[in-house]
Amino acid sequence: MGDDLGVWRPAGVLTLGAALILGVGVAGPPMASAQVGSGSGAGPVSPAVLGSGPGAPEVLGLIVRTVSPTVSNRSLELTMMRAGADVATDRLITPTLGVIDFEQPMSFAEAAPIMAALDARPDVIAVGPNRRVYPAVTPSIPNDPLFGQQWDMWDGGGSGDYSTRAAQMWSTTRGSADVVVGVIDTGATNHPDLVGTTVPGFDFISNAADARDGDRWDADPSDEGDWCPGESSSSWHGTHVAGTINAVQDNGIGVTGLAPNVKVQHLRTLGACGGTGADILAAVIWGSGGDLSDWGIDVPGQDPGINPTPASVLNLSLGGADSCDPVSQQIFDEARARGVTIVVAAGNESENVSTSWPANCQRVVAVAASTRNGALSGYSNFGTSPGQIALTSPGNSIFSTYNTGRTVPGSPDYAYVSGTSMAAPHVAAAAAILYSLGLTRPAEIEAALSGSVRPFNPANPCSIARCGAGLLDVNRLTTFQPIAVPGAPTDVTAEPVTTTSAVLQWSAPANDGGQAITSYVVRASRDGQAYVDVATTDTAVTTTDVTALVPGATYTFEVAAINSTGVGASSSASAPITMPTEVITVPGRVSGFSLSRFLRSGSTYRVSVRWQAPADDGGSAVTGYLARVGTGGRWNSWTDVASAQARIVGMKRGTTYRVQVRAVNEMGAGPRAGYSFTTPRR
Repeated sequence: MGDDLGVWRPAGVLTLGAALILGVGVAGPPMASAQVGSGSGAGPVSPAVLGSGPGAPEVLGLIVRTVSPTVSNRSLELTMMRAGADVATDRLITPTLGVIDFEQPMSFAEAAPIMAALDARPDVIAVGPNRRVYPAVTPSIPNDPLFGQQWDMWDGGGSGDYSTRAAQMWSTTRGSADVVVGVIDTGATNHPDLVGTTVPGFDFISNAADARDGDRWDADPSDEGDWCPGESSSSWHGTHVAGTINAVQDNGIGVTGLAPNVKVQHLRTLGACGGTGADILAAVIWGSGGDLSDWGIDVPGQDPGINPTPASVLNLSLGGADSCDPVSQQIFDEARARGVTIVVAAGNESENVSTSWPANCQRVVAVAASTRNGALSGYSNFGTSPGQIALTSPGNSIFSTYNTGRTVPGSPDYAYVSGTSMAAPHVAAAAAILYSLGLTRPAEIEAALSGSVRPFNPANPCSIARCGAGLLDVNRLTTFQPIAVPGAPTDVTAEPVTTTSAVLQWSAPANDGGQAITSYVVRASRDGQAYVDVATTDTAVTTTDVTALVPGATYTFEVAAINSTGVGASSSASAPITMPTEVITVPGRVSGFSLSRFLRSGSTYRVSVRWQAPADDGGSAVTGYLARVGTGGRWNSWTDVASAQARIVGMKRGTTYRVQVRAVNEMGAGPRAGYSFTTPRR
């Protein structure tokens, strides 16, 4: 028989409430990358908290904001105790903001799982540490005699200091020798300010003529010069980048690096007149701890095996034209999955970063360059939508280690060089500091970097879309900064509307970062290619139309939320949709109504109404029907009907009833078709 229309009840209403959960560490925005030149340039994240002050950082207890004053402190304490905390006292600051103290102070690492347990409760909006605070530290000025020329490290500390303010950070940390930064660049030259700062690297230049060392791949990443015949001198680019990261501090020689205690691994990929994408991607695989044999790469020289000291951070101060291809994106994603943060210079063409590979790949940290007066450098590439640029750091007139040679290596030297290539290693060194402080996941690192910034010079402001989260301020790496970018949206769905447009819907993230979400960015992957930005909402609505799609192409979509701090984590991908080659519409009208024989049950009648499917299905199969029955202008609710018939029960005798039916396909319900009949009088 058909569906029974006799029981007419309003559709049930399901109210969904999502508590806002503020994790101290959240997933970070998908990022992008950069260009060579001297003048060349998914899920929830475990909380991570960084402290400041002398000695080991201490957490005295937790500060908890709840959704309602009715949330029991006893309940919160029970959650904490189950996560391993001994609770001493609790008190309220406001009806929904309380402090729960530990029996004994904990380290931030010990407190992290306790915070995570509270974070997971739907009645908790936010949780943070009640930390021990110390007076601001005095900047640590090293004895390196040329430090005064490194404005990028310290420029006096006043309101006009737009450096990284590294001298303030050095009073707390200078990094750990267990952390390695892979420098994918021109290789290394001998320099007294870089002695003891490296771990063994590799030369990935696959063309012997370009390598200029007599062979192809080998275990010696020495820079033999990248000059082009008749065109230029060598840049000693890798040497300059390495000095910015970890030149020896307090050795009475030359300059200092931003993270002087970490190690650099030179991964040589740039030789005569540049390098190739294949060699660079091979260096990414090996530098991040991957197995080159897994990719079926024909190693043209010595097989490097598995990297015994894989990098935590990869710095790519290089780039070329064109889009990010699927192979590149896959290799970067694999490296990131191994726990590696990939930092890339944004490029020096004064163009949208989308034109520069690999800066336009997803989930890399693209870095723009700033001037000494806190403005975006005129040559720097930039973004046009949030997430393309992660943040900005000093790139103009950066003083670092160098070499006197015009073509082949000469004597050690120092030089001023400008470019986004010079900006990126500041961020790579900052990421290494975060790994040194105990963070382990790229999403945490990226979010912490985005949270460790300050505004541009008010006289030269720059938007999040154009310049990322702000100017790098490494002093903020070691002080508590809530990672105030939103979490990942959920439940992303997509439906075609026309042959070239689709409508997307999603649910807002449970964690808004502690501040209002202002908009969303939508990214699309076409036929398995890399995700690219395709739409940005003007407000915090959770639906939007995506246009300019290709008929017949298959798409998946992901969405990221934006607040005043920056772009949050990307959602999981939507189910794939294939765009129609013909326009799909709602179905036409049903027709051919007929009745079965009336059956009497006591004082009422029942009957089955049948109809024929519409001749026009709208280009998509009819999946069911909506039907309703009424008398005298009063209608019952629409009811879903699976097949082309429905049974009506409980009808009075001698009464005229009207039925309305609408056919349904993937685009929605078609127009109404009506039919009326009168029940027997006896």
